Amino acid sequence: MIEEKVQESKFIDSSVWLSYLLEGKYAELIDKNESIIYTSPLIIFEVKLKLLQKNIPRDQVIEKIKFIKEKTVSIEINNKIADDACENSYKNKIPSIDSLIYASAISINSILITKDNDFRGLKNTQILK
Repeated sequence: MIEEKVQESKFIDSSVWLSYLLEGKYAELIDKNESIIYTSPLIIFEVKLKLLQKNIPRDQVIEKIKFIKEKTVSIEINNKIADDACENSYKNKIPSIDSLIYASAISINSILITKDNDFRGLKNTQILK
């Protein structure tokens, strides 16, 4: 019998990406090729906006966003994710974009890894310090 190695998956939030890109933190989560890393177009939006707001040179912003896109699998938002996000936002008082990101992670049975306390107490989340 051939034994298959199950690949771990993680859905990395913009707060973790920003710490990685700007401070070099959490390299062990991102640089390991043993895991599938998922993202959302909303995370790309949040990271790019924050980099631009920090006056990072545009060519560096483009390179950093390109790195994220190449390193991750993007989960597109669909009607089910939007519906689930709405329910979570209403029930848990989570901002809309955060709810969409959380619902995206849940839709693929992945752990959302974040530094954002808005997700505290939700299942399938890992809050980093």
